[in-house]
Amino acid sequence: MLGIVYHTHGGRTRATEPRLAALHSLMDSGAPVGGVGSDGLVEVPLSPCPPIHLRVSHPRVIFLLTFLISAVAKRDPVGRRPKKKVFAESGIVQCKAGCDEDGGSGIETNVPPWSSHGDVENIDQSTLRIEADLLCKLAAVSIQRCEFDAAEKYLDTIVAHTRTRIFLGICTPHNAPPCPSRPQNRGHCPSWYTSDQVIPGTSGHVPGLFAVCRTWDVP
Repeated sequence: MLGIVYHTHGGRTRATEPRLAALHSLMDSGAPVGGVGSDGLVEVPLSPCPPIHLRVSHPRVIFLLTFLISAVAKRDPVGRRPKKKVFAESGIVQCKAGCDEDGGSGIETNVPPWSSHGDVENIDQSTLRIEADLLCKLAAVSIQRCEFDAAEKYLDTIVAHTRTRIFLGICTPHNAPPCPSRPQNRGHCPSWYTSDQVIPGTSGHVPGLFAVCRTWDVP
């Protein structure tokens, strides 16, 4: 994956294509870490001693990253169905599979029995961020094809997605420290973010996206 990104950034298509083909072949075979249904543990046999179990990036995250990297590597936006757009759309479908909006009937994510809630949340957040990046790719290819109505639709979807699924989970009032001078305002007024001054344009309960970015260092 790093080789594909490196050569794509340098514009070396001939070096990118064989690596991308190898990545697709590897993912189609289900070989990485036992396939998408694996829990992300690799067993290293050490006969006659007990094996060592190593934790790696979760297979579902690697699987979704393949769609994102493929969409990045395919630069040609022309044609009836450009591959850049196909990979991005397919990746978004896979991101949504198994989520709450889909009824949870899609992909079941397996994790080790000792995993914490934070481990599961990390997989979910990675999925949401990959979906946001794929939406950005769809907006970009629509602009390249002068399909501005579609681009505007994707941009609206990106803003809604990041506000409700990514930024809001990090910057909601119950996760923020209260203002030292007004601790009673926690969770009721955006003034507890940095100062006593209420940020214009907010409802007084949950600040908007730009208010959040103004007062928080969002990762």
